[in-house]
Amino acid sequence: MKKRVATYCFYDPKGEVAQYKVYYLSQLVKFVDRLVIVCNVELTSEGRSTLEQFTEDIIICENTCFDFWAHKAGIEYIGWDALEEYDNYLLCNDTCYGPIFSLEEVFDKMDKLECDFWGIMLCPEDNGVTSANGLSFSDSYSKEYLWGVFINVNTQLLKSDEFKEYWGTLKNVFSYTETFVYGEYYFTDYFRDCGFKYDSWYNAKALNGNIPLIFQHIPYKLLRDNGVPFLWKKAVDGSIPLSNLWNFSYGNEAYRALEYIEQCTDYDAGMIWDDILCNNHLSDIQGRLQLEYIVSENYMELEYTYDKKIAVICHMYYADLVEECAGYSENFPEGTDFYLTTTTEETMAKIHQEYSTRGLSYQVQIIPNQGRDAPSLFVTYAHIVTGSEYEYICYFHDKKSAHMHYKEVGAQFKLRCYNALFGTKNIVKNIINKFEGNPHLGIISNPPPYHNGLFGCELRTWKRNFEGIKEMAEQIGLNIPLSNDKAEPAPYGAMFWFRAVALKKMLAHGFTYNDFADITPEKIDGTISHAIERIYGLAAQDSSYYLAYIISDVQARSELVNYQTMMFGNKGIVPLVRKYVLQGSGYQGFISALEMHLQKTILSNILQLFKKIIKCFVPRFIWEPFAKRRQQRLAKRLNID
Repeated sequence: MKKRVATYCFYDPKGEVAQYKVYYLSQLVKFVDRLVIVCNVELTSEGRSTLEQFTEDIIICENTCFDFWAHKAGIEYIGWDALEEYDNYLLCNDTCYGPIFSLEEVFDKMDKLECDFWGIMLCPEDNGVTSANGLSFSDSYSKEYLWGVFINVNTQLLKSDEFKEYWGTLKNVFSYTETFVYGEYYFTDYFRDCGFKYDSWYNAKALNGNIPLIFQHIPYKLLRDNGVPFLWKKAVDGSIPLSNLWNFSYGNEAYRALEYIEQCTDYDAGMIWDDILCNNHLSDIQGRLQLEYIVSENYMELEYTYDKKIAVICHMYYADLVEECAGYSENFPEGTDFYLTTTTEETMAKIHQEYSTRGLSYQVQIIPNQGRDAPSLFVTYAHIVTGSEYEYICYFHDKKSAHMHYKEVGAQFKLRCYNALFGTKNIVKNIINKFEGNPHLGIISNPPPYHNGLFGCELRTWKRNFEGIKEMAEQIGLNIPLSNDKAEPAPYGAMFWFRAVALKKMLAHGFTYNDFADITPEKIDGTISHAIERIYGLAAQDSSYYLAYIISDVQARSELVNYQTMMFGNKGIVPLVRKYVLQGSGYQGFISALEMHLQKTILSNILQLFKKIIKCFVPRFIWEPFAKRRQQRLAKRLNID
């Protein structure tokens, strides 16, 4: 058996050790005789204790070296004399999840090949790619190279002078682009030029056509069809915008990769979800993993076997809308408990009439008329959420949107919420099945509205409410990424299903009715209620759950047509842009052309404004001669007398 030493590059900004890294190391140590972990951060005491399960060789270096410089630090720690005692040297890092499949088959196959070094995947050359983010490749195009997350060096190369020379001349790198070009890419390029032979577990040249950064664009295909045992973190975690991937895929590779891992392998996908939700913006996660579901109004997608009790919390302000709410309440499974609030005796009497007539299990309380619907959940019935009786809860309220000029706009918004969340009995059961089949799903709500004056409201209201959101997040103690330039997913309209444990921390905070005293009919934005409406998803993320949007199959018909019309119809965005902007190639080219046009337009407007200011404040006899000479030069250029 070959004697193998490995260096594993580790980084976590908090110095903690995620569970997916623990699993990786537990599998790695089965195949190495010595493991050196190079940490680019100071570890917590618990983090160090976790890593010490696998090795005593843990070294700390500054987080300026990135992966290959960290490997160099590991080699220097081992020492060249000690390194020559081994037959193989393995370079690996924590930038990927896995191994999804057992490494035993990989080592059995690769150790029998006649080569000097090998990797998990060989990325194909592409003579159309000359640089990476402006950093040029040595031969003016990208040659084939081994994916740097897992490379094994065999004896002949390990004990060669060229191997020592490579590490002696390696540049220190200060960015991900530099570590790719000067480290990952250069590693294969350097030893290829030296005459050493290499091979790979999977050769991506087998694909029909080149795909730059293949491990980023088609992770599902690599797992399912090619047995690649590692999943690159950035391929699924949201750090790469979805729009950056459309040139090579349909955009669904990330979520299909996770589905494949969950359904077809023994790897615990929960470790991936925990890491993704801990370190990324919820908006990025939702776009990358396409966290939107469609459920059927008229049939069951799966057999409904859930037999635990479900709760509904609902606030009803308008007496004339009670009958409507009660009618929708009949769509919930038998045995559902309804917890209702209102603000007047009149509405309370109407609730008793409608809910008792229908034989529904309910209780109702009158609460202070402040804070609109929010106190019903945050104060009156918070204990229903923080208790252990209910696993799934639906929260909704009546709605008129009386502040809108056209009342039908508000009515359509309300019905869009109702029909997506509990429009039929089948919808309700299909939603429960979604929770049952997705253990990290914490909240289901309808997508943001876009009709009439609501178009674009997600981006418009995020910054207006950001300070309130930030203050509330700090008050509750949420530890999640938060930025005022990212409008995180939220249940706009404040109606949604949720897993009780996902919001337990927030609702255990101890809000009172007085916390909602700033809300008045005159305030239609910027209140604590609007901050709350936008913080539900963040609270779920803090508890390692995600928010997903949902619509019914009937609604999907309208959504698809409406979105396409807004984008490509006669009065759509794309035709308007094409009218004034030369379209680029593909989505990225289109957006780049639009940005360039807007920049030129803005610059032109600034110059025109500057000229007007000059004319206003500078005497005419000063600027007029310059203007005349410019006109004369222009006329001469155009051959005009």
